[in-house]
Amino acid sequence: MTTTEITAAYFTKETRDPNDFFVGPFSIPAEPAASHVRVEVHAAALNPVDWKRAAGVVKEFFPINPPDLIGYDVAGVVTKVGSNVTQFKPGDKVYGLLNYNNAVGSVATHADVAEHDLALKPQQLSFAEAAAIPLAGLTALQALEKAGLGEGKNVFINAGAGGVGSFALQLAHLHFKANKIATTVSTSK
Repeated sequence: MTTTEITAAYFTKETRDPNDFFVGPFSIPAEPAASHVRVEVHAAALNPVDWKRAAGVVKEFFPINPPDLIGYDVAGVVTKVGSNVTQFKPGDKVYGLLNYNNAVGSVATHADVAEHDLALKPQQLSFAEAAAIPLAGLTALQALEKAGLGEGKNVFINAGAGGVGSFALQLAHLHFKANKIATTVSTSK
């Protein structure tokens, strides 16, 4: 198999020590998998799950297989598409959420992302704004769905100024049409 070199952030063992994280050359397949899109990364977001995974806190759900790359949220420009990809073409501006089983994390020069995990980036959003949406937004949506929130119901959302909370507030109001929405925020926010 032929490979290509990218630069990526990665860790080689279960750790909480910043000295155990590296940024450097990393080999990936020269071509993305048939159902994947290669994205030149313009922005990536880090989330609590990134350090929790590296520290082994969530290894029951996200096993560590060093060297592991860092990052799930990505925004950038498509450079290559796999042979089965139909929704995207080189040059498209996209954003999305990498599945943790992907070979490449989003804190890298390039990331391979499953076609169904990407969307076209709205023109009015910068790459940085788009990269901040996927994991926090999906977490908020899933939590409200799991809670059974629906039109006319009331909801309390803890930490409304945080990443997930800010999405949950908007979704509760605009998507779920909640009757009353209450939240907490720290005085610093």
